[in-house]
Amino acid sequence: MAAVPAVVLAAACSSAGPAERVAAAPARTVAEGSARVTQRLEIVAAGPDEGAEPSVTTAEGTVDFDDHEGTMTVSAAGETFDVVIQGTTVYQHLPEVAAAAGREWIRIDLDELAEAVGVDGLAELVQSQSNDPSAGLQYLRGASDAVRTVGKESIRGARTTWYEATVDVEKAAAGAPVAQQETIRSVKELFGIATIPTDVWIDGDGRVRRLKQSIDYSSAGHSGRFPAGSLPRRMDVTVEFYDFGTPVSVTIPPAEEVAGYGEILDRARKGQGSGTATPETDALVPRLLAEVPAGYEQQPDNVGDTGPSDFEKAVRDEGSPDARRVLEADGFVAGYQRLWTRDEDGTIIDFVYRFSAPGGAEHYRDRTLASFREETEGAQVSELSVPDVPGARGVRIVEDDEHTAVVFVVRNGFLGQIVVIGPDAATDAVPVALARQQYERFG
Repeated sequence: MAAVPAVVLAAACSSAGPAERVAAAPARTVAEGSARVTQRLEIVAAGPDEGAEPSVTTAEGTVDFDDHEGTMTVSAAGETFDVVIQGTTVYQHLPEVAAAAGREWIRIDLDELAEAVGVDGLAELVQSQSNDPSAGLQYLRGASDAVRTVGKESIRGARTTWYEATVDVEKAAAGAPVAQQETIRSVKELFGIATIPTDVWIDGDGRVRRLKQSIDYSSAGHSGRFPAGSLPRRMDVTVEFYDFGTPVSVTIPPAEEVAGYGEILDRARKGQGSGTATPETDALVPRLLAEVPAGYEQQPDNVGDTGPSDFEKAVRDEGSPDARRVLEADGFVAGYQRLWTRDEDGTIIDFVYRFSAPGGAEHYRDRTLASFREETEGAQVSELSVPDVPGARGVRIVEDDEHTAVVFVVRNGFLGQIVVIGPDAATDAVPVALARQQYERFG
């Protein structure tokens, strides 16, 4: 959430020359119609460690000032992904995150974002400016009279004048178009940001070529309107505009490949993992293991891609080309997964699948066990027997000194797959005890 107003302010503000040149720069920049844009955000997190290194996010792409749309490639936390901007809607290509809804893209609707954050007025603030440099440029109208000329500098081959200024948010609102005045004032009201230190480089045509700002969120952090730690201490933003008038091509992802931000958030909050909860998946919760050895802590159902398993998730989890055909033939009804961990040396995972007939559960057990044997070729694999549990099958796998025990239990059309990783997998006691408990819960 903190990045949204920062992107707005960063991609927008720009200065040149004395106060008059700075104030005139937004209109002259936007008049070009479009531009290529690069952006760098350095986020200093809130917390006691003031010497911590900032996290860095970079982006580059094209923006159409008139149609308020564009495309960007963003790099953050070692990942790179595409972003499509259309008016007040942002599409992010994040397959691993969107997989929670079986999609490729996430759509961020600004009303949904505001509702999720729970801050009144945020939707209006972001909606009129989201990722639109032309809207944010209006802040330059608030440059104080004390604009200092730092010197001359060449940026991407263009001769520019470097100015140092302080943007007064209230003054910027007063000088902005009427439709944007209330929105700009929201920066001050919501985040307590009255002034913004700004460096701006303006070319000979009065256009913004580079903008640098340092945005201090400390006042917002003490306002009580934002959860503790939800805002950074500071965000330093650098934006460059170049290749003015460049063509901008925007392709909106197909609706069937897009999941709403609110949908993803709801799944995480409700513990729905990457599957969709149904009455059939809910009915499996009482069948899951109820007791695990002391020291293990049950994890929320959205951790580790656990939680309800509808048919589509079961297909994705198996990953084989014929998974859909086999699950249909075996009569898959629903599934559920749960995870327990113990510090860093122990993991227990319980998979429970229900099939329409006992034969389907048995066939899928044998298929899954066979795939385990194939995938662990080269590791040390031994049989793990479970006395007194009819139809139980198990293996113990040792690879790189790590022990894993996998036990399958079938009964009354239910299939349980129990995975134990760590020291408790080195002996029979824990895997066998859990398998017996699982068998009883299927009765």
